[in-house]
Amino acid sequence: MTFNGSRYLGEEELTIARVSSHFCDWVESKTSSWAAVPRDTEEGVELHRRVLLRKGLFAPFHQEAFPFYRYLQVSGLVDSDYLCALKLDSSLHYDATLTGPDGQIQKFEITQALEERYDVRIELLLDNGHVTATGKMAISGTRRKGRIVQVDEDMVCHEATVAKACALVIQAVERKTIRRTENQNYTPDTKLLVAVDDYIIDEEDYESLEAAWSESTLADQSTFSEVIVIGLSGRLLIRFL
Repeated sequence: MTFNGSRYLGEEELTIARVSSHFCDWVESKTSSWAAVPRDTEEGVELHRRVLLRKGLFAPFHQEAFPFYRYLQVSGLVDSDYLCALKLDSSLHYDATLTGPDGQIQKFEITQALEERYDVRIELLLDNGHVTATGKMAISGTRRKGRIVQVDEDMVCHEATVAKACALVIQAVERKTIRRTENQNYTPDTKLLVAVDDYIIDEEDYESLEAAWSESTLADQSTFSEVIVIGLSGRLLIRFL
């Protein structure tokens, strides 16, 4: 079977500028339409696999469009007159813009606080139908020569889950600050938007994230005008700097 991904998501619709409410409606309609495709067909299985593994244009959708959508929600900007646009141009040092009614443009670099080799955990989910979301994962070998993946099935305490989420956020910011490459030349007017999976942590745990930030030295080393952490659940919004 030849899978035609453009039937489900095109580059033009990813980058077209929309007012906030239309942008949010578009994100919700795409996720709903993909979920509605039956998985008892070869194409449905392949679509589901590509969406979860973030293949092709599904990558910028999940890594940039969806977090931006959540940011608009938790910031109360869904019904505003702001104009939203994603940027897929690698020569630009930002992923999205938000243009206000006064014409002022806000630039956003968007990243996610994901564990290393997140894709391997998703592959296990697709292959086995289940995988623990919090168990430690050990990987040896390669896909070509034979890869062995071991996931700890033991129950992980809530405190450890919160600590891991906090550490992933700090690491995500570090990748864009003290460990960024020479090509990552972010201008001082750019905001860093960090998305974290907070579906399995509670709102009272957000203080732990603020404490982790305070204990780091990132505030003194960041060149961003603002670092914003949002939760993929649509509950969390913390602004730093």
